[in-house]
Amino acid sequence: MFTIIIPYYDTNSAFRQRNLLKVIKNYKSIAPDFEILVVEQNGNYQLEDIIEDDYGCKYLNFKLPYDTFHKTRLLNNAIANIDNDYFIMADADCIVTKTAIESIKTEYNMGSILYPFNSVDYYNEAYARKLMSNSPIEKSYKTDRGLPLKRFTGMVNCFNRDTYERIGGFDEGIIGWGAEDDAFLMKCERIIGPSYRTKLDSPLIHMYHPKSDTEEYKKSKMFINNKK
Repeated sequence: MFTIIIPYYDTNSAFRQRNLLKVIKNYKSIAPDFEILVVEQNGNYQLEDIIEDDYGCKYLNFKLPYDTFHKTRLLNNAIANIDNDYFIMADADCIVTKTAIESIKTEYNMGSILYPFNSVDYYNEAYARKLMSNSPIEKSYKTDRGLPLKRFTGMVNCFNRDTYERIGGFDEGIIGWGAEDDAFLMKCERIIGPSYRTKLDSPLIHMYHPKSDTEEYKKSKMFINNKK
């Protein structure tokens, strides 16, 4: 019924692949009945064996004739290869709890798009390593970055096939990352109706990786507004 889609582009295996595998392991633990699909841009198939054989998930390698991360094309291509009718867009560096899965299972029709988390903790590398080793963590080093929750339009969200088709999918004119989440939300709310963020106590952890803001996103109105 539900498919978790994880778009992936390997800009730094030491951090990105480590985080991805932790995210997959977490979803396999808290949502064993959900399908998981990793869609990678210009992969070399080394990750395919790990994803499919070691973790029992689906893998899709989407080849593009350029190196710039094109997340919207990956997402549209992934959905075209899925039979289920409910999709969870999941970033490859975000960890959620069982409460988020409870929200998805019980609140998936509460809005045009569901955000199953209501707080964000940004882990630095030291804390991310503790998370990897299941060591106790006293306190996250940065929470919410001082932004209101309505600014967190990506990370993890859920919507159905009807919504996706009615708004025309993800805008492939957006290249890079970041602005596609804002644009998708705006279309959902304009065409379908209000979005919904869970009222459950549902924290999300963002694991450390080297910063990679794209020049395209830095120039967008969404990025500029999010910095205010």
